[in-house]
Amino acid sequence: MEESDNQHTNTTLTTTTTTTTTTTDTPIPPPPPPVTNTITTNKKGKVKEEFFKLDIIDLKNKDNEIIINDNILFIPAKPVVYVPLSIVFNNNTLIKKKHISECKWTVGDHDVTSKLDISEKAITYTPTRDQANMDLKIHMKLSPTITHEKESHGNFISKLFKSSSSGSVEEIIINYTHKILFENSRETLKIKESSNKENQFKIITFNILADLYVSDHYYSYLPPYALKWNTYRSHLLIPQILQYDADVACMQEVDTMYVQLFSEMNKKGYQHFPEYLDSKTNTPMQLKYREGCFIFFKKSRFNFIKGLPIDYRTIEQGNLIDTETVSKLMTDQIFKLVIGTHLHDSSHHVRHCLVLVEDKVTKEKMIFVSIHLYWGSYSVYQIQCVQIHLFSLILRKFIKDNKLDINIPIIICGDFNSSPDSSVYQYLTTGSMSNDDPNLTNSGQYPTASFSNTDTDNNSDESNDINSISHPFKLTSAYGLRPDGEPKFTTTTKAFCGNIDQIYVSDRFKVNTLLEVGEKQDYNILPSLSLASDHILLMSEVELNSK
Repeated sequence: MEESDNQHTNTTLTTTTTTTTTTTDTPIPPPPPPVTNTITTNKKGKVKEEFFKLDIIDLKNKDNEIIINDNILFIPAKPVVYVPLSIVFNNNTLIKKKHISECKWTVGDHDVTSKLDISEKAITYTPTRDQANMDLKIHMKLSPTITHEKESHGNFISKLFKSSSSGSVEEIIINYTHKILFENSRETLKIKESSNKENQFKIITFNILADLYVSDHYYSYLPPYALKWNTYRSHLLIPQILQYDADVACMQEVDTMYVQLFSEMNKKGYQHFPEYLDSKTNTPMQLKYREGCFIFFKKSRFNFIKGLPIDYRTIEQGNLIDTETVSKLMTDQIFKLVIGTHLHDSSHHVRHCLVLVEDKVTKEKMIFVSIHLYWGSYSVYQIQCVQIHLFSLILRKFIKDNKLDINIPIIICGDFNSSPDSSVYQYLTTGSMSNDDPNLTNSGQYPTASFSNTDTDNNSDESNDINSISHPFKLTSAYGLRPDGEPKFTTTTKAFCGNIDQIYVSDRFKVNTLLEVGEKQDYNILPSLSLASDHILLMSEVELNSK
């Protein structure tokens, strides 16, 4: 089960001082009980316990002789696989190896002290995947002898160690124990037996939560450090993706500041589209939008042929859809409003992409798509309906312009902000949408779309006709093939819980396996200390059928 930073745990952090001479709308859960970690002060045989925040040591004795105030921090407060755990000395103070008289870190029965990174600013250890759910134990003693040294970096030592009224020097001992957190293991569900395992490949879809949308206010249940991309979330999210060794990874909400993601994916042999890094400076390009969709694919498995960046703000220019078709669309009140205003004036989820590749194993050409539809609520379902129809027109034009077969293998992945009972889901899986669909017309607030659903030639590449709201692609939701049907959720936040992420495959593919989502209690609220996104990664293993 996921743990929020405020949940009660068995973590204990003891500081001992000794006297010595110079040596789907989801209700928000009730608030958790307070943390009850203690500091024990041992003086003249008397023991006193005090409460303190887990990530900050704050110690005073009865006589107010010893004061340690905000000088030592554990960041993060709980150890998490892949995330560096640091003991930091606050106020920009420095610590050196000579300041530590005793130091032992263990994970389970293994001593990991030799693997510590001890710098002048922090003592750091990064738990590994095989240490998940094991206890990390820390024992450290800061030697009081250093109080007699003169430090050129300030008065930290005199703050940290104070002499008692008797003139003796207090010694600080830190003892810390906590289970190393990690995401729960997920089962792989077999749907069909493979006919030819060499033809199989794995594809994932994952909305990774753009830093643009991260705020301390909205995610107030998490400590601020758990929301930082560079120092926390990147350490979690990138290994989470790479551990599945997918051949294709379709991602949404990829922020322009996520340089580490592209660097690590490149090291693992992935190519990506669209372009992100400037080839000369190796820095993020000046993109129009802060976040968007990207596709990563293994160069060892696929040859890149062509890519198409999809910017819905440029629809009226006729580069994505034929100008004649655009003109027909703009004669309709609904499409004119959405294209000319909502999409044209927005930077919100209007940047999708697709790639045409050749599979080196099967020698077949295929198309992968990463898509993120407009954010879903009752008032904007109309935008989603128009957007998904526009996408189907874009895809048809791409296929026609590149002289491809209309039955080319296609996989469409993404955050559709639409549930399995939505008009968008039905459109993709059935191939059509009624022109008086209540989501399209906003329950009658707009007149029925001014074209009838008369297109019957769904197998023709000449079906690019606005006289119908339809598409010719025979698509199935991969997760809809589960014995229990679609998962109940692919995101679970404090405000919403539901299934809005899907993987759609054309009939040229057979779905062999699915990575199960699990139960809600496996996640609690996302993002969490051990899962860096508010969405759940989906993965399917697919196999190309013969024609």
